[in-house]
Amino acid sequence: MQPWDRSTWETLISSEKKERLTELLPLLPVPFENLHMQIFEQFGRRLETGVVSYEGREFVFVPGESVEVGWEYPKEKNSDKTDILSRLEKSLQEDLLFSPQEAKIELQQHMSPVRQIQRLPMFIEREPFSVGWIPYEIEDLHPEDDKDLIDEIEKFSQSTDQSLEVDQSFKLERNDDGIRLFIFDDSETFEEWQSIHMEEGFSLLNEEEWESVYSAGADALFPWGNDIEHFLPQRPPIIQNGLGLIFSVDPYLKELTSTAEEFTGKGGDGGAYLHGGFAKELAYLSTATAFRDREEHELDWCEWIGAFLYRRVVRIPV
Repeated sequence: MQPWDRSTWETLISSEKKERLTELLPLLPVPFENLHMQIFEQFGRRLETGVVSYEGREFVFVPGESVEVGWEYPKEKNSDKTDILSRLEKSLQEDLLFSPQEAKIELQQHMSPVRQIQRLPMFIEREPFSVGWIPYEIEDLHPEDDKDLIDEIEKFSQSTDQSLEVDQSFKLERNDDGIRLFIFDDSETFEEWQSIHMEEGFSLLNEEEWESVYSAGADALFPWGNDIEHFLPQRPPIIQNGLGLIFSVDPYLKELTSTAEEFTGKGGDGGAYLHGGFAKELAYLSTATAFRDREEHELDWCEWIGAFLYRRVVRIPV
């Protein structure tokens, strides 16, 4: 048996790890390239693992592991954990007029339950990218068929604006290399989107897998810990965790994950709490590791697509 479980993986020296991955890559359904080893650290844990690429996108090998996911109120008195909970409860009571008991129930009902899972080994895309906004080369626009869009790009180029978005149509962003164009995806269902954008050999994380790799072992409400006040700057940050995965901590966005029924989004709520002008703890509650958006079903795929991100995985045959 190959050492794809983390406890065994960590007993190997660097050259052995690279040798095992080199032998594995030809057996996978995706032609990964550029294998190299990197070390990632967080919360006192260290992981040396392989990073590969596919069509310019990086994927990191994440060993299998038995982990606990979900959330419940801590049974022991811990100042680090109880401080953030006290502040959340206070915000729910003051901003939404909940009673103390209702505030506790509200927090618990927003979280997935605690359960033990065996996460299987896989290659995971390091960064997510937008479901709704697809990069498009300006040079590929047709002079006649896309004349209106070309005119908009020309007007934008003459302006000082850094970005321009026309809802569910196109988006322009200015960077050091010039202007980038994004076209809005017109898929009408999750199934249609999958058939177009998920190539053979790729899949999505499910909810349990996503929670486990988002937290990366953090015994806390949020993937960075329990201190939200000093963590969040004026704009949503980007974090890299101890598995080498990069996440956008932004309540407006969600990562697409698969479920037995269809899909769900994790890591955000479309900005629902943020819109209300609530305390920072409550505004960013949806970025908690175990958060579930109970109102997600009120909107359909076409309404959510602009807020969704996704990252692909390639599972290791074990």
